Amino acid sequence: MHSSTSVQHLKKLHGILNYSHSGVDFSFGVPYLYQITLGLVLITSCTTLAGLLPLMLLEGDGFWQTLAIVVGWGLGASTLFLILLMGIWER
Repeated sequence: MHSSTSVQHLKKLHGILNYSHSGVDFSFGVPYLYQITLGLVLITSCTTLAGLLPLMLLEGDGFWQTLAIVVGWGLGASTLFLILLMGIWER
């Protein structure tokens, strides 16, 4: 059901969260969590933009083309903003 990589990620995340209850400094795990989150956000954004691309480029009903362009630009801008914000937050 789950790939071995996702199971390993879950075990590592579980270990990080357990350290927080024992009083041990777990700041080493924060960049790891950002890396996983950023990867998931980028995959989701890219697949959504790829799905909207035919609606943006092909001539058709003006409503759907305009809607796809607005949603695509909004998704792209918010993804860029999130990447920049996560990069600043890590420092």
